[in-house]
Amino acid sequence: MMVMRMRRLAVIMLSGILLLSMKVDGSIASPKSSATARNNEIIHRTRGGTAAPSSKKNRSVQKSTEQTVSSAGTATITNEIINLLKCLVGSGVLGLPSGIAACANSPEAILPASILTVVVGIMTGYCFSLIGRICKYTDSQTYQEAWGKSVSPRTDWMPAFACLLVTSFSVVAFSMILSDTLPSLLQAYMGVTITRTQALLGLTVFPILPLCLLKDLSSLAPFSALGTAGMFFTAICMGIRYFQGSYALPDGKFLQYLENKPSFGTQASIWNPNVFLLLSMLSSALMCHFIAPKFMVELKDSSVARFNKVVIPSFAMAIVIFIVFGAMGFLTFGASCSGLVLNDYATQDTLMSASRLAVAASIVFGYPLAFVGVRDGVIEMFKIKSRSDSTVNTLTMVLLTIVTVLAFYVKNLRTVLALGGATWGNYVVYLFPTYMFCKLADTTMPSLKKEKPIAVATGLIGLVMGIVGTINTIQSMNS
Repeated sequence: MMVMRMRRLAVIMLSGILLLSMKVDGSIASPKSSATARNNEIIHRTRGGTAAPSSKKNRSVQKSTEQTVSSAGTATITNEIINLLKCLVGSGVLGLPSGIAACANSPEAILPASILTVVVGIMTGYCFSLIGRICKYTDSQTYQEAWGKSVSPRTDWMPAFACLLVTSFSVVAFSMILSDTLPSLLQAYMGVTITRTQALLGLTVFPILPLCLLKDLSSLAPFSALGTAGMFFTAICMGIRYFQGSYALPDGKFLQYLENKPSFGTQASIWNPNVFLLLSMLSSALMCHFIAPKFMVELKDSSVARFNKVVIPSFAMAIVIFIVFGAMGFLTFGASCSGLVLNDYATQDTLMSASRLAVAASIVFGYPLAFVGVRDGVIEMFKIKSRSDSTVNTLTMVLLTIVTVLAFYVKNLRTVLALGGATWGNYVVYLFPTYMFCKLADTTMPSLKKEKPIAVATGLIGLVMGIVGTINTIQSMNS
């Protein structure tokens, strides 16, 4: 009942904000898309387009007042909702129960945590919509190009660099999840015991390295659906175990196998400094804003109104799924939740072992798709001219080594999610989109000024969340 109420609240509030944006956009016709998206573009790609020179900036924005014509995109609204939901519901949800546990230890904390999830979901959804709209106004196809045309081409490296770091955090998180999951799987299915380090090194050598060295990743595209299926399956399994009381005190079926038993207290309020850890984790988990231009470009008959019809249901469903993950994990283990909630379940639990296997499979096949985004981002950021096989292979091994070292030393997924969301993720999600929008409103598109207060407020809230979240995350790492 509470989940359904939260879903309705999310839909109503997000719809209200985006309807205001559509009203503002009513007098603004959108430009014709200048080109179709590349067929082999990878969803986590961080490569930015070339910004227009400053002398063309006004002309590119001026195009946004021309008559709208049908764009070259072919994706339907339904297709885009499915694809966007796949991007939103990723491995980040597996750390949310620990984010709630960092703030409180009473089951009653689920209500304020769920409300907070709705608020963050609305803010991130609004900023995702802003990026798509800015791309439409400026006839841009990438995040970097949108910045160059709305702010300045001289600083368009900033969003490109931020998107590169965001994707890098995701790859490190993938390695951490796999190294934590494999030992439990081997113990459950084969009775074999290995350490986290052995799992990390073994998985890096095979199959991750060979997959990342592939020249054509198109064969992996069908496996991307495994990610969403695995997460839905995991949510169902977590719900089954909670409602069965399999881990409930004092005599749950699997309690005897746990080293860290579920722990609950009386602190129901989440309003303490640690709430910024949860905020940062939510922002990080809901972050796929660097591909917002791709969704606008590929949308059939793209317009702001049609784009928002993709954004609203996608983020609303993601919010509900996030609430379910957070609630089922926290209500099962309470203050004992670890950074990766799957680690809290007993290896003797065959249902949760199947869930671990589904998540691990989805990450293995999704890993090279995200990694190529990092590798290509490095090539363009540092202007590496040679694209020979030897150069690309050497860079792949160097970057994969760096990722593996980071995953070895950083063992808490909550730390990676919180730090990634509080730092560069905050720029990509909140600060860059709102700044670009305000810049357009102040210069070439004064009709947007009615909405500027909302954009400014969102950006300022994101800034505060980022600063305090970064400080708290660093302090938690040192404690």
